[in-house]
Amino acid sequence: MAIITELPNRIRLRFQVGFTDTGNPKYATQSFSKVKEDASHDDIYDVANGIASLCGYDLEGIYLEEDKLMV
Repeated sequence: MAIITELPNRIRLRFQVGFTDTGNPKYATQSFSKVKEDASHDDIYDVANGIASLCGYDLEGIYLEEDKLMV
């Protein structure tokens, strides 16, 4: 039987920070770990947008990583 261990959640914000020499978009990511497991998806989304508004780049996506360890 597998034992499931919850690992700390993380959000990643992906920003478009410019363009390459060939004109393709250039991206950068910023990660924030230890997101509370009981935080609602709406709250996480609101906080991520608030953080992104302070960064000065166009936000391309918000990614929530919910990790579990199976042994």
